[in-house]
Amino acid sequence: MNFKARHCNIKIKYLIYRNYLWLFALLIPIASAAAIFLYWVRYDWKISFTIVGGAVSFIYFIQKQQLEETKLFKELFVTFNCSYNDKNEKLNLIKKKPKLDPPDIAELYDYFNLCSEEYLFYRTGYIYPEVWKAWCNGMLDYLKNDEIKNLWEQEEELSKSYYGLTLSEIKQGSKLKI
Repeated sequence: MNFKARHCNIKIKYLIYRNYLWLFALLIPIASAAAIFLYWVRYDWKISFTIVGGAVSFIYFIQKQQLEETKLFKELFVTFNCSYNDKNEKLNLIKKKPKLDPPDIAELYDYFNLCSEEYLFYRTGYIYPEVWKAWCNGMLDYLKNDEIKNLWEQEEELSKSYYGLTLSEIKQGSKLKI
């Protein structure tokens, strides 16, 4: 799935989550009208109750799913930010260096893995687009260093082990329209 389609799916999910009360306000009257009409046509309350019950269950499911995903997002957000905070000072020192040495490269590999894990969770819809955009901007800041950028491009070309995270994806993520 390309970047625009994936981002569109994520935006639709969050649109539903943010507006489920409106959905409830629309769905219940429609379901009720359908239930009344079917009762009037068939004189069977079972079908009518099933329709209204299904609509209420659907809204409850959306609300419950949103709550569970919000908890997961918070857990992921805290975990990723703690991991980044542990690396931040070293990464800022590396960013200022003209030449990378082996410990720097190992630290950058750890950072690349962290970024790819963030991307994996963004791609599956568990990281909010606003957060992903901010993280992409942070990644691009490090990639301004030619040595870091060269290492990233080498890794991207050779290993392809970053769950599909590419420089192109990072650039597109930094330009998301939220």
